[in-house]
Amino acid sequence: MRALWKGSISFGLVNIPVKIYSTAESRGVKFRQLCSKCNTPIKMKKYCPNHGDLDNSEVVLGYEIEKGKFVIVEEEEIKRYIPKKTDEIKIVEFVDRDSIDEILRDKVYYVIPESGGVDAYFLLQYVLDITNKAAIGKFVMRNKEYIGAIIPYRSALILETLHYKDEVRDLDAFEILKSPPELGDEEIELAKVLINKLYRDFKIDEFKDEYTEKLIEAIKAKARGELMEVKIEEKKTEKKNLIELLKASVE
Repeated sequence: MRALWKGSISFGLVNIPVKIYSTAESRGVKFRQLCSKCNTPIKMKKYCPNHGDLDNSEVVLGYEIEKGKFVIVEEEEIKRYIPKKTDEIKIVEFVDRDSIDEILRDKVYYVIPESGGVDAYFLLQYVLDITNKAAIGKFVMRNKEYIGAIIPYRSALILETLHYKDEVRDLDAFEILKSPPELGDEEIELAKVLINKLYRDFKIDEFKDEYTEKLIEAIKAKARGELMEVKIEEKKTEKKNLIELLKASVE
Protein backbone atom coordinates (compact mmCIF):
# COMPACT_ATOMS: atom_id res chain seq x y z
CA MET A 1 0.00 0.00 0.00
CA ARG A 2 1.44 3.33 -1.05
CA ALA A 3 1.53 6.22 1.42
CA LEU A 4 0.00 9.51 0.27
CA TRP A 5 2.25 11.61 2.49
CA LYS A 6 5.29 11.03 4.64
CA GLY A 7 6.53 13.31 7.40
CA SER A 8 5.98 13.85 11.08
CA ILE A 9 3.56 15.15 13.70
CA SER A 10 5.11 17.74 15.97
CA PHE A 11 3.84 19.30 19.19
CA GLY A 12 6.13 21.05 21.61
CA LEU A 13 9.50 19.33 21.31
CA VAL A 14 7.90 15.96 20.46
CA ASN A 15 8.28 14.73 16.88
CA ILE A 16 6.50 11.59 15.61
CA PRO A 17 7.50 10.23 12.18
CA VAL A 18 4.37 9.02 10.36
CA LYS A 19 2.90 8.07 7.02
CA ILE A 20 -0.61 8.92 5.83
CA TYR A 21 -2.75 6.43 3.94
CA SER A 22 -6.20 6.64 2.39
CA THR A 23 -8.80 4.90 4.57
CA ALA A 24 -10.87 3.64 1.64
CA GLU A 25 -11.05 3.30 -2.11
CA SER A 26 -14.03 3.90 -4.34
CA ARG A 27 -15.52 0.79 -5.94
CA GLY A 28 -17.83 2.64 -8.31
CA VAL A 29 -17.95 1.56 -11.96
CA LYS A 30 -15.82 3.80 -14.17
CA PHE A 31 -16.54 4.08 -17.86
CA ARG A 32 -14.40 5.47 -20.68
CA GLN A 33 -15.83 7.31 -23.65
CA LEU A 34 -14.93 5.44 -26.85
CA CYS A 35 -15.25 6.02 -30.56
CA SER A 36 -18.31 4.08 -31.72
CA LYS A 37 -16.53 3.07 -34.95
CA CYS A 38 -13.33 1.54 -33.55
CA ASN A 39 -13.71 1.53 -29.71
CA THR A 40 -10.66 3.78 -29.27
CA PRO A 41 -10.75 6.07 -26.19
CA ILE A 42 -11.56 9.58 -27.39
CA LYS A 43 -9.58 12.70 -26.56
CA MET A 44 -11.23 15.92 -25.54
CA LYS A 45 -10.33 18.93 -27.70
CA LYS A 46 -9.93 22.46 -26.43
CA TYR A 47 -12.39 24.59 -28.37
CA CYS A 48 -12.99 28.35 -28.60
CA PRO A 49 -16.36 29.51 -30.05
CA ASN A 50 -14.52 32.32 -31.85
CA HIS A 51 -11.37 30.55 -33.07
CA GLY A 52 -12.25 26.86 -33.25
CA ASP A 53 -9.91 24.08 -32.06
CA LEU A 54 -6.91 25.14 -29.96
CA ASP A 55 -3.65 23.48 -28.99
CA ASN A 56 -2.05 23.84 -25.56
CA SER A 57 0.18 26.73 -26.69
CA GLU A 58 -2.94 28.80 -27.41
CA VAL A 59 -4.51 28.33 -23.97
CA VAL A 60 -3.92 30.73 -21.06
CA LEU A 61 -5.18 30.78 -17.47
CA GLY A 62 -7.71 33.37 -16.37
CA TYR A 63 -9.41 34.27 -13.09
CA GLU A 64 -12.95 35.65 -13.31
CA ILE A 65 -13.09 38.73 -11.06
CA GLU A 66 -16.61 39.60 -12.19
CA LYS A 67 -19.10 38.15 -14.65
CA GLY A 68 -17.36 37.86 -18.03
CA LYS A 69 -14.27 39.78 -16.93
CA PHE A 70 -11.02 37.83 -16.57
CA VAL A 71 -7.51 38.58 -15.38
CA ILE A 72 -4.88 36.58 -17.29
CA VAL A 73 -2.38 34.93 -14.95
CA GLU A 74 0.90 33.28 -15.96
CA GLU A 75 1.82 29.90 -14.49
CA GLU A 76 5.09 31.38 -13.19
CA GLU A 77 3.10 34.00 -11.29
CA ILE A 78 0.94 31.28 -9.70
CA LYS A 79 4.01 29.25 -8.66
CA ARG A 80 5.17 32.14 -6.45
CA TYR A 81 2.16 31.58 -4.20
CA ILE A 82 2.09 27.79 -4.10
CA PRO A 83 2.89 26.82 -0.50
CA LYS A 84 6.19 25.08 0.00
CA LYS A 85 5.94 21.35 0.53
CA THR A 86 6.29 20.43 4.18
CA ASP A 87 7.14 17.18 5.88
CA GLU A 88 5.49 18.18 9.14
CA ILE A 89 1.98 18.37 10.58
CA LYS A 90 2.48 21.12 13.12
CA ILE A 91 -0.01 20.89 15.98
CA VAL A 92 -1.19 24.39 16.79
CA GLU A 93 -3.79 23.56 19.44
CA PHE A 94 -5.79 20.85 21.18
CA VAL A 95 -9.59 21.13 21.29
CA ASP A 96 -12.60 19.20 22.57
CA ARG A 97 -13.48 16.66 19.91
CA ASP A 98 -17.17 17.56 20.09
CA SER A 99 -16.41 21.20 19.30
CA ILE A 100 -15.53 20.40 15.68
CA ASP A 101 -18.62 21.06 13.58
CA GLU A 102 -19.54 17.99 11.49
CA ILE A 103 -20.02 20.16 8.40
CA LEU A 104 -16.31 21.08 8.43
CA ARG A 105 -15.14 17.49 8.00
CA ASP A 106 -13.73 16.61 4.58
CA LYS A 107 -11.56 13.52 3.97
CA VAL A 108 -10.22 10.92 6.40
CA TYR A 109 -6.77 9.30 6.40
CA TYR A 110 -5.02 6.69 8.52
CA VAL A 111 -1.97 8.04 10.37
CA ILE A 112 0.53 5.22 10.84
CA PRO A 113 3.77 5.54 12.87
CA GLU A 114 7.21 4.72 11.57
CA SER A 115 9.97 3.13 13.60
CA GLY A 116 11.37 5.58 16.09
CA GLY A 117 8.01 7.16 16.80
CA VAL A 118 5.91 4.27 18.09
CA ASP A 119 6.04 5.19 21.80
CA ALA A 120 5.10 8.84 21.25
CA TYR A 121 2.42 7.85 18.73
CA PHE A 122 0.61 5.52 21.13
CA LEU A 123 1.02 8.00 23.98
CA LEU A 124 -0.69 10.69 21.89
CA GLN A 125 -3.40 8.24 20.81
CA TYR A 126 -4.11 7.18 24.39
CA VAL A 127 -4.19 10.65 25.91
CA LEU A 128 -6.41 12.06 23.14
CA ASP A 129 -8.77 9.15 23.68
CA ILE A 130 -9.13 9.43 27.46
CA THR A 131 -9.45 13.23 27.35
CA ASN A 132 -11.82 13.29 24.34
CA LYS A 133 -9.53 15.80 22.62
CA ALA A 134 -8.43 16.38 19.02
CA ALA A 135 -5.12 17.80 17.85
CA ILE A 136 -5.51 20.58 15.26
CA GLY A 137 -2.60 20.84 12.86
CA LYS A 138 -1.52 22.57 9.65
CA PHE A 139 0.39 20.96 6.79
CA VAL A 140 0.94 21.12 3.02
CA MET A 141 0.05 18.24 0.72
CA ARG A 142 -0.14 18.34 -3.09
CA ASN A 143 0.46 22.09 -3.32
CA LYS A 144 -2.35 22.96 -0.90
CA GLU A 145 -2.23 24.04 2.72
CA TYR A 146 -4.60 22.02 4.88
CA ILE A 147 -5.94 22.24 8.37
CA GLY A 148 -6.65 18.87 9.93
CA ALA A 149 -7.86 17.21 13.11
CA ILE A 150 -5.92 14.24 14.46
CA ILE A 151 -8.19 12.03 16.54
CA PRO A 152 -8.01 8.50 18.01
CA TYR A 153 -9.75 5.69 16.15
CA ARG A 154 -9.67 2.24 17.73
CA SER A 155 -5.96 1.55 18.37
CA ALA A 156 -4.76 4.14 15.87
CA LEU A 157 -4.88 7.81 14.93
CA ILE A 158 -6.73 9.24 11.96
CA LEU A 159 -6.41 12.60 10.27
CA GLU A 160 -9.55 14.41 9.17
CA THR A 161 -8.90 17.31 6.81
CA LEU A 162 -11.24 20.19 7.53
CA HIS A 163 -12.88 22.73 5.26
CA TYR A 164 -12.01 26.36 5.88
CA LYS A 165 -14.95 28.44 7.07
CA ASP A 166 -15.31 30.29 3.77
CA GLU A 167 -15.56 26.97 1.89
CA VAL A 168 -18.75 25.94 3.71
CA ARG A 169 -22.07 26.97 2.20
CA ASP A 170 -24.25 28.95 4.60
CA LEU A 171 -27.57 27.31 5.50
CA ASP A 172 -29.20 30.76 5.33
CA ALA A 173 -28.95 30.47 1.53
CA PHE A 174 -31.78 27.91 1.61
CA GLU A 175 -34.93 29.95 2.03
CA ILE A 176 -37.20 26.94 2.53
CA LEU A 177 -35.48 26.17 5.85
CA LYS A 178 -36.39 29.57 7.33
CA SER A 179 -40.09 28.77 7.73
CA PRO A 180 -40.45 25.30 9.28
CA PRO A 181 -44.05 24.02 9.52
CA GLU A 182 -45.85 23.39 12.80
CA LEU A 183 -45.82 19.68 13.61
CA GLY A 184 -48.86 17.99 15.12
CA ASP A 185 -48.69 15.63 18.09
CA GLU A 186 -50.12 12.73 16.06
CA GLU A 187 -47.45 13.12 13.37
CA ILE A 188 -44.68 13.23 15.96
CA GLU A 189 -45.90 10.11 17.79
CA LEU A 190 -46.36 8.14 14.56
CA ALA A 191 -42.86 9.13 13.44
CA LYS A 192 -41.47 7.91 16.78
CA VAL A 193 -43.26 4.57 16.37
CA LEU A 194 -41.87 4.17 12.83
CA ILE A 195 -38.32 5.02 13.97
CA ASN A 196 -38.53 2.50 16.83
CA LYS A 197 -39.90 -0.12 14.43
CA LEU A 198 -36.89 0.28 12.12
CA TYR A 199 -34.31 0.75 14.89
CA ARG A 200 -31.24 -1.54 14.74
CA ASP A 201 -27.65 -1.50 15.93
CA PHE A 202 -25.75 -0.11 12.94
CA LYS A 203 -23.52 -2.72 11.24
CA ILE A 204 -21.90 -1.50 8.05
CA ASP A 205 -20.99 -5.02 6.90
CA GLU A 206 -24.71 -5.72 6.43
CA PHE A 207 -24.84 -3.17 3.61
CA LYS A 208 -23.58 -3.77 0.08
CA ASP A 209 -23.36 -1.65 -3.05
CA GLU A 210 -25.90 -3.81 -4.88
CA TYR A 211 -26.02 -1.54 -7.92
CA THR A 212 -22.27 -1.76 -8.54
CA GLU A 213 -22.16 -5.52 -7.94
CA LYS A 214 -25.07 -6.21 -10.31
CA LEU A 215 -23.70 -3.86 -12.97
CA ILE A 216 -20.21 -5.43 -12.91
CA GLU A 217 -21.76 -8.91 -13.02
CA ALA A 218 -23.89 -7.91 -16.03
CA ILE A 219 -20.91 -6.37 -17.84
CA LYS A 220 -18.83 -9.51 -17.31
CA ALA A 221 -21.73 -11.59 -18.60
CA LYS A 222 -21.90 -9.42 -21.71
CA ALA A 223 -18.16 -9.92 -22.25
CA ARG A 224 -18.84 -13.68 -22.25
CA GLY A 225 -21.44 -13.17 -24.97
CA GLU A 226 -24.44 -13.42 -22.67
CA LEU A 227 -27.39 -11.06 -22.70
CA MET A 228 -27.01 -7.98 -20.48
CA GLU A 229 -30.44 -7.94 -18.90
CA VAL A 230 -31.90 -4.65 -17.76
CA LYS A 231 -34.86 -4.71 -15.40
CA ILE A 232 -36.87 -1.55 -14.86
CA GLU A 233 -39.27 -1.50 -11.96
CA GLU A 234 -42.20 0.88 -12.26
CA LYS A 235 -43.22 2.55 -9.03
CA LYS A 236 -46.84 3.47 -8.52
CA THR A 237 -47.35 6.65 -6.57
CA GLU A 238 -50.47 7.49 -4.64
CA LYS A 239 -51.21 10.89 -3.23
CA LYS A 240 -51.61 10.65 0.54
CA ASN A 241 -51.12 13.11 3.34
CA LEU A 242 -48.29 12.72 5.85
CA ILE A 243 -50.39 11.14 8.59
CA GLU A 244 -51.81 8.54 6.16
CA LEU A 245 -48.28 7.66 5.00
CA LEU A 246 -47.03 7.32 8.59
CA LYS A 247 -49.96 5.12 9.60
CA ALA A 248 -49.45 2.86 6.59
CA SER A 249 -45.74 2.60 7.42
CA VAL A 250 -46.21 1.43 11.01
CA GLU A 251 -48.91 -1.13 10.24
